[in-house]
Amino acid sequence: ASVALTGYTPEEFYKEPGLIRRLIHPAWKAYLEEQWQAMLQENVPPVFEFQIIDRAGNIRWNNQRNIIIRDESGTVVAIEGIVTDVTQRKDAELALTESEERYRGLMNHLPDYVIVHRDGILLYVNPSAAARMGYDPETLVGRPILPLVDPAYHSTIQKAIAERMEGADLPSYEIKIVAKDGALRTVLVNGVMIQYGGGPASLNVLTDITLQKEAEEIRRAYEIRLDSAMEIGSLAWWEMDLPDGAVRFDDRKATMLGYSPDQFHHYTDFTALLHPADLEPAMQSMRDHLEGREARYHMDYRLRDAGGNYQWFRDVGGITKRHPDGSPKTVTGIVIDITAAKEAEDAMRATETRFRALIQNSSDLIRILDADGRILYESPSAERILGYPAGSLLGSDPLELVHPDDLERVRKDLNEVYGRTNPGTPTEFRIRKADGEYIWVDAIGTNLLGVPGVNGIVVTTRPIQQRKEAEQALLESEERLRLAMEGANVASWDWDIRTGNAVFSDRFYTMLDFRPGEFPATYEGWIAHIHPDDRNRVLPDLNRQIAEKRPLCEIEYRLLTKDGNWLWILGRGKIAEFDEKGNPSRLTGVNIDITSRRLMESEIRSLNTVLEGRVKDRTEALQKANAELEEENAQRLTAEQKLQASYDEKVMLLKEIHHRVKNNLQIIASLLNLQSRYIKDESTLAAIRESQNRVKAMALVHEKLYKAEDISHISLADYLRFLGTGLFQFYDARSRGIQFHLDITEVNVDINSAIPLGLIINELISNSLKYAFPKDRKGEISISVKKDGQTLTVLFRDTGIGIPADLDWQNTRSLGLRLVNTLVDQMDGTIELDRSNGTQFTMVVHEKE
Repeated sequence: ASVALTGYTPEEFYKEPGLIRRLIHPAWKAYLEEQWQAMLQENVPPVFEFQIIDRAGNIRWNNQRNIIIRDESGTVVAIEGIVTDVTQRKDAELALTESEERYRGLMNHLPDYVIVHRDGILLYVNPSAAARMGYDPETLVGRPILPLVDPAYHSTIQKAIAERMEGADLPSYEIKIVAKDGALRTVLVNGVMIQYGGGPASLNVLTDITLQKEAEEIRRAYEIRLDSAMEIGSLAWWEMDLPDGAVRFDDRKATMLGYSPDQFHHYTDFTALLHPADLEPAMQSMRDHLEGREARYHMDYRLRDAGGNYQWFRDVGGITKRHPDGSPKTVTGIVIDITAAKEAEDAMRATETRFRALIQNSSDLIRILDADGRILYESPSAERILGYPAGSLLGSDPLELVHPDDLERVRKDLNEVYGRTNPGTPTEFRIRKADGEYIWVDAIGTNLLGVPGVNGIVVTTRPIQQRKEAEQALLESEERLRLAMEGANVASWDWDIRTGNAVFSDRFYTMLDFRPGEFPATYEGWIAHIHPDDRNRVLPDLNRQIAEKRPLCEIEYRLLTKDGNWLWILGRGKIAEFDEKGNPSRLTGVNIDITSRRLMESEIRSLNTVLEGRVKDRTEALQKANAELEEENAQRLTAEQKLQASYDEKVMLLKEIHHRVKNNLQIIASLLNLQSRYIKDESTLAAIRESQNRVKAMALVHEKLYKAEDISHISLADYLRFLGTGLFQFYDARSRGIQFHLDITEVNVDINSAIPLGLIINELISNSLKYAFPKDRKGEISISVKKDGQTLTVLFRDTGIGIPADLDWQNTRSLGLRLVNTLVDQMDGTIELDRSNGTQFTMVVHEKE
């Protein structure tokens, strides 16, 4: 144990009695000498904590518990002591103290409302928040939160409390809180669930955004409460004999667990109390030492006390005696109650977690600057607001990011914070983001140099870009309004109905040729300039409109100008405020110069009198002419009825002609069909059938015309669909896997265009069905027609094997292609062939006049 504590063996201490005093840290020697003498005189407890410098030069903390042995006369004859290395505990206490001081320093100077509540009952309110609301924080603890919230937000806050206490992760939301004097403040609520006072509670940060809502600066405040560290526990020694496992120990090893020492005789009496998760690790650690794999036995574990709870202990020991064969005989060790240290570590982690959650949820950027103006700490919100990677700005000068035009002003205000002459006034400036863009922020600094745990300048920075943009937009809007009112010759006014005082714009005066402010801006001053003939009408009418609480009050009247003339005015006003009884208390509006309109109306009335006489004379003349027109219309109607009858008769005759032509063509097709029955030659039979299809194509035109309402035009889509379907049936194309597609919008053509187009399509479809799809080849035939004025663009395409490259299709002996070329020429058109993918004919033709 002496080697573990000091690096020196017991033999070295025996050889050099002064070694113990030499190991004591110089800063503690005088203190220990005083304490030692006081202990001998029984003036202080026999327990010391001090620092030593071990063999390796490390500074370590020791806890020394002494037992003074005196003879019968009371003379000190011996002193026994147990020295424990408590360096880890001291380090934990120091870290916890620094963490607590740092976060407490931060939160005591942050400008937000920080509250902790459970189910809507306040458990904690930071002092600065309570003061701003006009309360003592202690008077708020234990009170419900709802009376401090604007009633309009009660349902919102009740719902949020219920959801938060159930563990829901809520987004930020806005409410209004009520100060003691009744003033309303708008706040943005962010919260997180924490453990507080032994149970779950809601930690909320309420950011005051009232000034932001009014396009002004705001500040936030933070404060936190830290849990205090737990006391460090006591210690006890123990010995275990091997191999039987009998134990001897200090009574405190049992009593610190609440048991009687008589209950423990064997090491298994202790291992039975080990936490299930710690049993095997503890036994393995002992085996590793006894079997020579570890120089010492060292283990942290949990033991169940008499109350059924588990306490943490650190057990350190080693072999102190061996059997003649070298096997372990006795193991001796020290057990230290580290429950308080473990709880302190857990408390420190929980504290850091709570405050980390608070800082990370903040919408502000929080920095701590050192004495040289360098960034020591930066909250995680910096990456979200400015875009720089977390930690990348630590050690840098924040002034490097300030806009050049704002730099001197910001440096001056920051120097005042360092010099403690800044009264807490925020500074507005522009700061550069990671993408190079500048945004507006306001910052407020607090000098905490020398404050333990902080020792720096705490700067809270809030983005105000939206407020700045809103302010600029407001200025531009006001300027546009001013220019618009000047251009429209409009004056504004604002009248306090209760006091009679008013605010007249400069234009109110200059419209009447007065200098601004030349007569009082009061109700009486306005009445004095109203025309006497208008007062008895205007004043009662205005009072009536106000009493009726009309959304818009309007009156027309005359006002006296400085040169004695009268100006006609249209006054328009809107009720802007009501008193506590609901009566209008303030009216605001505009005056519009309508003198020109009034003069024009007077002139118009004079002209109306003259026009009414002329209209009367003209009306009599028109009545006479109307009678003559009615007689003429009756004659014209009779003639139109005769013409309509003649037209209907001709339409009927044309339909009959088309019907008979269709029938005659059908007879020709039937005769060709009969003739084909006696023809054995295949080529002759094919020619007969092709002629039959051509006749049917022409007959189909006449059939469509005599069935149509408009006998001069037919739908090309219907005609080609019917024609194609018939040819597909004739050649049994669908059973061969050949599809037919049409892409034709509303295209109507007359008979002179329909017949040649029908014959062209007939020849092309027939040609494709006969030659393009040999054997079992499948594919499709598609036709597209677009019309632009009198021009028709026809696209015919099949996906067959295509027309052979060596075939001169424009000079072929084939009747079908010759007929196609001829008909295209007759329609003053052009035709082109594309053989790259099957066969595609592109024809541009013109309807005949």
